[in-house]
Amino acid sequence: MMNLINQGVQDKMKIKDVITLDDNNKYVITSKVNYKEINYYYLTNINNPDELLFCYEDNNDLVEITDKNITTKLLPLFFKASKDYFNNN
Repeated sequence: MMNLINQGVQDKMKIKDVITLDDNNKYVITSKVNYKEINYYYLTNINNPDELLFCYEDNNDLVEITDKNITTKLLPLFFKASKDYFNNN
């Protein structure tokens, strides 16, 4: 599990926000979706754009998703959420 450092409530986190995880790395929220009543995040490391994280909320923690079946299911949802966000903002 990854804890957020100095971050508010996660339901306030939105696309383009920058968060710091307990590994002291900063990540931009590339996309956020709610799927089956769980918030999922697609994060990109600001200093290393090749480092991507897929996470879900568990209380005050973000839990990394390593199951490729889940990420494969979420990728089209992340893409649509990002596309909608940038088309409307």
